[in-house]
Amino acid sequence: MLIYFQLLQKQLNTTQFYNPIKKIKIPYTNNKIIIPNTNYWKEIQTKEFSKTTTETNDSQTRQIKHLYFMYIETIAKQINTKVLSTTPEIITKEKYKAYKLLITNMFLDTPTRQKIQIIFETTQKHYFALTRFSRHIHKIFQRKHNHLQHKITTDLSLMPLNPTNKYTFIVYENTNTTQNSYLFSIPDLINIIQTAITNAPNFFESHSNQRIHIPTSHFPHIHSKHFSINSTKYIIQFHPS
Repeated sequence: MLIYFQLLQKQLNTTQFYNPIKKIKIPYTNNKIIIPNTNYWKEIQTKEFSKTTTETNDSQTRQIKHLYFMYIETIAKQINTKVLSTTPEIITKEKYKAYKLLITNMFLDTPTRQKIQIIFETTQKHYFALTRFSRHIHKIFQRKHNHLQHKITTDLSLMPLNPTNKYTFIVYENTNTTQNSYLFSIPDLINIIQTAITNAPNFFESHSNQRIHIPTSHFPHIHSKHFSINSTKYIIQFHPS
């Protein structure tokens, strides 16, 4: 839903993105909870409706922005109250319910109501296009994933790896002649990195001092490995000598 809020505020031409919710990490876990952003209106008042921005926006623009900020907050509140049972259908229902309250406001004149409708329709068009594109990419990935067979399916201890486990990541090798995929374990990867950088397997000093040469074609894999490790609880630790 944050993507929708961002697209909507892009249509409103806001000075920055104002998020009505924020994620708080639960201590000692990788889980996050969603809570209302208590500084939502304070940020809007400071950045969007300050003296400098008020001079560049006419009264109608300020009114439309204010109404849409209320619209965004209404959707966010409804999602927060139903967080345990939130589904795409519920989010869509709450979105249109909030829009109906917005567009049927009896104090709106016809030109303002028309502008509000144009902004909503344009945002919907962009959001649907982005959704279709993401689904298309997901289908391509799924076909590629189902078509390929993993050449390596175990870790360094010969224990089987589960491709859906968050501590397992997949590396695809796509050449002119072959298309292969390999499963890797993040703990094994961290041990390899520590051994290569510290030159000390399991932190026992090694007398060899070999340089590491990485071809530029491997950089995308290194980039994906970095984010795979960063999304888990594992960290790469180096002990002082």
